[in-house]
Amino acid sequence: MQIFAHRGLSSLYPENTMAAFKAAASLDIDGIELDVQLTGDLVPIVIHDAILDRTTTGTGVIKQHTFAELREYSAGAHFSLAHTEEKIPSLEEVLRWALGNQLILNLELKDSSFLLVELVLELIKTYQLTDRVIISSFDHELISRIQGVPTAIITSEYIPDVERYLSLIGTKGYHFCDYCIPKEEALALNKKGYHLRPYTVNHQERIRELLDWNLSGIFTDYPQIAQIERAASHKG
Repeated sequence: MQIFAHRGLSSLYPENTMAAFKAAASLDIDGIELDVQLTGDLVPIVIHDAILDRTTTGTGVIKQHTFAELREYSAGAHFSLAHTEEKIPSLEEVLRWALGNQLILNLELKDSSFLLVELVLELIKTYQLTDRVIISSFDHELISRIQGVPTAIITSEYIPDVERYLSLIGTKGYHFCDYCIPKEEALALNKKGYHLRPYTVNHQERIRELLDWNLSGIFTDYPQIAQIERAASHKG
């Protein structure tokens, strides 16, 4: 089961920053989950919220700012003064950095614009990372329109007859909130080749339990704990 650091090593570093991604890369894990949306001047950047207030020193709606304006704000001071110099990364900055490692990048698209998809796909192609990227979104119609890279839908609730639904969307990837699907159904889908990755799995006991399910992966704020549990399970 692959381990994805949710927004980087976000339990110890400011989320969705290069510091969090670099720290995650130092662990024995498989991938990083990060959030992507567009600035006012159409630059794909890495940040979760549509507004700046929670994770930066800026205020207001992201789409009302240019990338240059956004780079003036700290993306780490809210977490710790030690990270005051952290900036909002562009997606291109992250992809360029990813060339130096083997991590899988799960790009969650926070914007439903197909323009974002086109710009993201162009960057993925430029950096030749098609085989190391998963594109996911809560906008399932958007996912149904994406071709050429692995995709996944995200859901925060149970989807009845999800196998049929995934077939209609045209994806094998299913990212669901933890406990949103019964174990028996998850194992059946997993056996049929669907890629199940629950989020956000932060309790050590639950991480240990899901390792026994042998799903495709989990998203966690505590990859440093998940790597220990996985190593222990291999020894067992």
